[in-house]
Amino acid sequence: ATDRYREAARRIPAGETRTFAELAVLAGRPGAQRAAGRSIAGVADDGAVPWHRVVAAGGKLSERRGELQLARLRQAVDALGGVLVVTADHGNADEMFQ
Repeated sequence: ATDRYREAARRIPAGETRTFAELAVLAGRPGAQRAAGRSIAGVADDGAVPWHRVVAAGGKLSERRGELQLARLRQAVDALGGVLVVTADHGNADEMFQ
């Protein structure tokens, strides 16, 4: 079931967001927003799943393992059509835009 939420998140267009409740509907599981949240919280930050496109009710970014600033930056770059590449040293000068 976890994969269905992650696959649904991959279908969210760049520059757009969906709530966890909307993600659950996209995944074919209406009302399962908590399961959607658990699934997204567990993804690696490797760019395979755009976790920063999934927000809490009201459009508020959820803090994902202390990565609120990174999520904001990812959303901004996403909206501009770019890709943010982050190395294993989050927050260091190794971040770059493509």
